Amino acid sequence: MTAKNYEGNEVWAMQVYDQRGTGVGLGSDLSDEQMKLLQTSLKRDYVEDSATKFRQLANKYKAQKDYHSFCVFVVIAFEHWVFREIRTALLLKGKNNEEIDNCFYQVDKKGKIRNISREDALALVIGSKNFKNHPSYIQFVEKVVARRDSIVHGRKENLTEDCTEEMVHIVKSLMTFLSSKMLPK
Repeated sequence: MTAKNYEGNEVWAMQVYDQRGTGVGLGSDLSDEQMKLLQTSLKRDYVEDSATKFRQLANKYKAQKDYHSFCVFVVIAFEHWVFREIRTALLLKGKNNEEIDNCFYQVDKKGKIRNISREDALALVIGSKNFKNHPSYIQFVEKVVARRDSIVHGRKENLTEDCTEEMVHIVKSLMTFLSSKMLPK
């Protein structure tokens, strides 16, 4: 079985069939014009979702029982999720990407471009930093970020599977809470 692009070039081939069928699938009966439209549509404006990528890495490390890497990557995934959700909320409020980038990035005293903090980003949509007083945010800082900071800065951190389960619960609770605050009013 081979897959060809709209120009007729082979882009993929398989010489075995499995229990899923004969290999006839999406695109096999499309005209060249329809195939070109499908391929172009799938590639156009594609932006990799970094929050999902880092969440998948965190889950991989958790499954491999590499709890230290899990802890680091779950915080990275959360941070990317925050900025993705804030960007989406600001787009829905009518801002364009250039205006959003101007809000997200600042030039420091040394002339380096820096991201604003997750708290400053959240305040752009929520309107204040009162969310920092919510129990789910406090738990996130004390039980997830603090552990990540210990790992990153070389301090000993004894993590167990139970710790990772607790971190998962904390991050999910915080995401649910912040999502409710970011909803358009």
